[in-house]
Amino acid sequence: FFIKTVFNTSTIQFIFRVMKYYPAIKFMNWFLFIIAPCILTEHLIANINPVAEVIEIRGEVNLQPAVMDRLPGPAIAGRSIYNGDILHSALGSQLQLQFAAADIRVTATGISELRIDCNHEGCYIKLNYGNLFLESSSNNNDKFSVLTKYGEVILHDNEIWMTRSMTSKDKIYSIKGAVTIIPTMSTKQHIEAGERFSINSDGEISIDKIS
Repeated sequence: FFIKTVFNTSTIQFIFRVMKYYPAIKFMNWFLFIIAPCILTEHLIANINPVAEVIEIRGEVNLQPAVMDRLPGPAIAGRSIYNGDILHSALGSQLQLQFAAADIRVTATGISELRIDCNHEGCYIKLNYGNLFLESSSNNNDKFSVLTKYGEVILHDNEIWMTRSMTSKDKIYSIKGAVTIIPTMSTKQHIEAGERFSINSDGEISIDKIS
C-alpha cells in the first residue's frame, strides 16, 4: 500500500553522472522535468487509496477531507479515511477506525481531534487533543506512531491509552506490552505495562505506576 521512494542509489548516481558530462543541463531542469513530476505522482497516488476505515461511530463525529474533491461531513461506519484527513469527535462520542495496511485499531472518545498522515516510511496519527485507545500487533512492517506537540509514541505490539489536554499535557498509559516514547526535548523513554508517562509544556517528564 505504501508508495516507496522512486529514487534508489543507482538512479541518483545516474542523474549526477549525466550532469557531470553534460554541464549544460542544469540541476533545476532535472528537478522540474524529472524529479518534481515523480514527487507529485507519489503524492497523488497516496491520496487515491484509503489508509484506514471507520469501523464504528457513536454520537457526533465529523470528517474534514484533505482534498477538495471529497466533501466534509459526518463520519459513518464503512467510510474510508485518506491521507491527511482530520477527524473531530464531540463530547460523549466515540470513533473507532482500522488501518488498511496494518493490524492497528484506534478508538477516539470524547472531545478529540486527530489527523492521519501516511508516507513511504509509515503512518502517523497526529493527536491535537483528546483521548485515544490504541491496539497494535507485532506484524506491522512499516512504522506507525502517534505524534503530539511534545513527542512520538511508537505503536508496536502494545495497547496504549493516551490523553492530550488542551492545557498542553500528554499522559500515556501502557495497558499491554512495552511502549517507546521519543520526547521532542529529551531522550528516548520506555514504559512497561502498568506504567504511566506524563510530559508537560516545559518538557518535564514523570513515570509512575498506574494505581
